[in-house]
Amino acid sequence: PAYIHSLEHNHHLFICFADQNIYCLPDNYEVVDWSLYDIKYNLNPVFTKDQIEQIDSVALFSKSLEGSDFIPGFIGLNNIKQTDFVNVVLQLVSCVKPIRNYLLSYKDDTEIRFDLNGLLVLRLAELMRKIWNPKNFKGHVSPHEVMQAITSASQKMFKIGEQKDPTHLLSWLLNSIHSYISSKKKSNICADAFKGEIRMRSESLVKEVRSSIINPAENSIKTLNMPFWMLSLDLPTVPLYKEKTGGLETIPQTTLEALFTKYDGNTPVYNSKEGTSNSFSLIKLPKYLVLTIKRFVKNDFFLEKNNTLISFPIKDIDLSSYVKEKEKGKSYKYSLIAQIVHEGKPESGTYKVHVFQKAADQWHEIQDLSVCLLYTSPSPRDATLSRMPSSA
Repeated sequence: PAYIHSLEHNHHLFICFADQNIYCLPDNYEVVDWSLYDIKYNLNPVFTKDQIEQIDSVALFSKSLEGSDFIPGFIGLNNIKQTDFVNVVLQLVSCVKPIRNYLLSYKDDTEIRFDLNGLLVLRLAELMRKIWNPKNFKGHVSPHEVMQAITSASQKMFKIGEQKDPTHLLSWLLNSIHSYISSKKKSNICADAFKGEIRMRSESLVKEVRSSIINPAENSIKTLNMPFWMLSLDLPTVPLYKEKTGGLETIPQTTLEALFTKYDGNTPVYNSKEGTSNSFSLIKLPKYLVLTIKRFVKNDFFLEKNNTLISFPIKDIDLSSYVKEKEKGKSYKYSLIAQIVHEGKPESGTYKVHVFQKAADQWHEIQDLSVCLLYTSPSPRDATLSRMPSSA
């Protein structure tokens, strides 16, 4: 096809995606010219070990060919068609240091092209290098190839033109990367970064009936330790009749500390389907803690969104009081590095993400191609409460 195209349209220079060599057709000879180096580099950027280590310590600022400024690592992604939920997850993953560094240093393996999870990791690595490339021609990147890999690997569970919950995509994506790395028998960065352990104490509220005789024994109590990749937090139920102040509806508010009482080991969580009362306590916390907040509830008539505001400190959130078996010398303080936000109605809203740039100590808001500076992060002792609505 390239040979015929060169004859019909008088285009003669073609680049091979596999080895980045440039050829002149139809004469079929390789072109070696330093003026073409930038094009070859942008097709497949390469990062040295020193460059990767300096990402969080040295702030870089670049200019596109059209003269606009952009920050490598914090650039826009094209919304192909209702793929904003994919874009925010990719931006979030880009902020997680172990996964980011793994993908930036990832080396292509021709064998993985026949493995859907392997091809997914390859496309993620290519995109990650383009996102963090300081020599980009433009201040944005298209995630089209990653989207195709996600569609194929998920068997069209996530596809172009159909918006999904970013939480489901993130969970699936981490499991896919985990599965691929495990198959290579290498140290698993996903498990090391995100895997924790929780203890569930379940008490049956329904007495057993055997041979028409009620079992007089006490309600059965079971204790089970389970691994987790994400912690779910439950919002208070939206009141049926909303309060009004000065003729305006008052938005309900709560704190992160109040939501975490679910994991104090004493607060009961009732499961009406199974007829049990469960209590949860944390056994092991991961290095990177992913919190998910379910804001959408489907009732008998429509999909409802819970707009409760959550106040929380953005730095040094201490969760040590919720961990039952503490490891000596381990810190249980967390600082926010990214947050996915939903705006609009449940059926037609959009997603955006707030991400923290450690090197410049700044917060950025990214929504598809739009990138804007939120504010410069305060020092730990001056950290204020953040009231971000609709975090996913």
